[in-house]
Amino acid sequence: MAFQEQTICYITDASFLLPSLVSATSFRKYIPKDRADIFIFLIGSDNSLIAEANKISEPLGIYIKHMPSAYFDSIDLTKLKKSHVPLATIGRFFLTDMLPEISKNIFYIDGDTWACQDPSALIYADIPSGKFAAAEDTISFRQRISPTAEGDKIRAYLRSLGLNPQKDGYFNNGILAMSRVGWKDISNDAFQYFLDNTTLCQHHDQSALNAIAQGRRLTLSSKWNFQTPYHYLRADKVTTPCIYHFNQAPKAWSAPVRPWMNIYAPYQEAIKPYKSLNLFLKYISDEEAAAHNRNSLKKFRILSVPLILPLMREITGFNRTEKQAWL
Repeated sequence: MAFQEQTICYITDASFLLPSLVSATSFRKYIPKDRADIFIFLIGSDNSLIAEANKISEPLGIYIKHMPSAYFDSIDLTKLKKSHVPLATIGRFFLTDMLPEISKNIFYIDGDTWACQDPSALIYADIPSGKFAAAEDTISFRQRISPTAEGDKIRAYLRSLGLNPQKDGYFNNGILAMSRVGWKDISNDAFQYFLDNTTLCQHHDQSALNAIAQGRRLTLSSKWNFQTPYHYLRADKVTTPCIYHFNQAPKAWSAPVRPWMNIYAPYQEAIKPYKSLNLFLKYISDEEAAAHNRNSLKKFRILSVPLILPLMREITGFNRTEKQAWL
């Protein structure tokens, strides 16, 4: 089996294997298998599932590999923050141990994503050694203008990581681009920070990476990590999304829900090749979907007021970040 220097990879447990497969398949629409390998590292699953899934995925150049749970043994679970963030995300710290030696350029991506335009410019980007590329998390923009208790809580969290809420960025690590050589040192530093400061790391590895990333991160445009809130901010007026990131519940596959209603049907179609695996996927009822859509319309009604959205994009620093983005 011949592998490529360019690598796209996911880390998941069985509960998120199906979304990861669908995401990987969406990237194959643009990235041919002779230009980049795709690996899905699966934690805590038996070899029979991996073998059955590989029968379907390997012809697409998508390889599912077992990730030993021993990588997580040094983590004190009693100190781990209760969060929506799964422990599996810590696995990205060990990518250089898992990937073939030939893998020189790494593109890591969460499973709740969908390539909606050609991502080649980022996949094949030359990341300088000692650096990595990531896009701002939406809470970074929100906290800059929020006078609420929630805003205070976010700012306190950022300060606990040694960040200045008004000056330092805070990135979302659901999509990362890096060189293998550079990532080994960065991930080692971040994992050590996580072990030493587990109680501070509300978002596990994302917290740790942000804490040690100053001077090492290249800022990506939101087009490469177009998170759910960006739809409500109408950020597509400023940039053209290439990768959707369904980073808030309900997910795009759960039901026809705002703001991803146009994704639901093609997502269900993309699931079909993997139906025989009987993998878990969380859906919500029609009633729950209707309630979410009503609440969403009510919550974001103010954004329909003329000039509100352009003003918000400006005063939060979103426009400035887009103009200054490395890519």
